[in-house]
Amino acid sequence: MSKQKHSDLDRLLAATSYVWVLWVIPYTLGHHKPYVFRHAQQGMALFIFEILLVAISLVPLLGWFISLPGWIFVCVCSVLGIGHALSGQDWEVPFLHRYTHDPLHGRGKRRS
Repeated sequence: MSKQKHSDLDRLLAATSYVWVLWVIPYTLGHHKPYVFRHAQQGMALFIFEILLVAISLVPLLGWFISLPGWIFVCVCSVLGIGHALSGQDWEVPFLHRYTHDPLHGRGKRRS
């Protein structure tokens, strides 16, 4: 987690990435700024995960119990993402960051 100097607008745009569908705003406005774009991509991955959770929760009882830990995960990651974005730090959403692409290299991040 690196802490760099980012403008207030960049940090605010990055923070909105973690609020439901608002990831679209920094994704379109901040596509030329790697800091904002990385957070927007993670917000998009989190949003797609939320859509999957909604689909799972449509199954009565079993789906509800399966999706409950997922919703807790989403809430915790959103709060942590907003906090890191507002403080100007890079942050990777656990498990989901590998599905985002690196704007500098044009490919997904893979860890050994």
